[in-house]
Amino acid sequence: MRCIGRVTRVVAVMLTIAVSGCATESRNTPASKPDGPPSVLGVTASEFQFQLSSSVVRGGPVRIDFANKGQLEHMMITDRLKTGRTRADVTAPLLRDGGADIDAVLDQFVGESDIGYPHVVSPGMKTSVTLPLLTSGTYVMVCYFRSPGSDATPHFAKGMVASFEVAVARPPSPPPFATSRISMSESGIRGVESLSSGRGTVRVANDGSFAHSLQIVRLYRTATLDEAMQYFRRSLTAGPEKDPPAAIAGGVSELGYGQHAFFNAQLPPGRYVALDLAPSGDGESAPPFYALKPTLFQIPFTVT
Repeated sequence: MRCIGRVTRVVAVMLTIAVSGCATESRNTPASKPDGPPSVLGVTASEFQFQLSSSVVRGGPVRIDFANKGQLEHMMITDRLKTGRTRADVTAPLLRDGGADIDAVLDQFVGESDIGYPHVVSPGMKTSVTLPLLTSGTYVMVCYFRSPGSDATPHFAKGMVASFEVAVARPPSPPPFATSRISMSESGIRGVESLSSGRGTVRVANDGSFAHSLQIVRLYRTATLDEAMQYFRRSLTAGPEKDPPAAIAGGVSELGYGQHAFFNAQLPPGRYVALDLAPSGDGESAPPFYALKPTLFQIPFTVT
């Protein structure tokens, strides 16, 4: 199941920090016998390409390590294609119309979304998400941001499209040990205060009825969240600045109803804000949760 407008609005995440998704319930039935650690897929973004550590990963639990080694903001929107579809089925119409009708293209070819992959990271930063159960099939990742300045060419039109295969799923391994737990629902974001400096594994769960998405923004010096958002909007049109007021430290993309993922955090001491980027209702006009109810979905915290 997929929501029309999800990608159109995810491109706007850096313009309005608004992302939408579909509320879907995971129907995978895991086997009972654990079978080793998660598979690992490394993804490195730069201008303008994705480099993958492998073109095939074993199904089941998969950890995706996403690093941005470029000079611009990059995202990795990732979806499983319908059976028999290929990366070319997606890229051909996108390149033909310049991404004018992204959602219609993906609705035609995508079989599964809202799986909780890594989302957006700022230049020079990295994040990691462990997905409990990736089913077999072909997955495509795309960067939908546009180049700054008068160019405005979508990154995917310059080569930022990649695909990988997930082989037949194996029995699930034991989940990672969670040093912190964050729950997201229509009642707000809970558990942010448990985050600490250094490396840690954060279990992010959607306990609500809508899709929810977690983004961690690091604020530098005395910057406010409003100043950070203004900078992110400027960076898309004018490029990054030498002394930015904030950076996107990672998070988890849309999680469907009842789903969870593990965010491998690396948080230096400093000030942060946790945001729920998902829409608060159906339709293009629905505001994101963080904008609708700031006290519940815009949570400042300090890591010491």
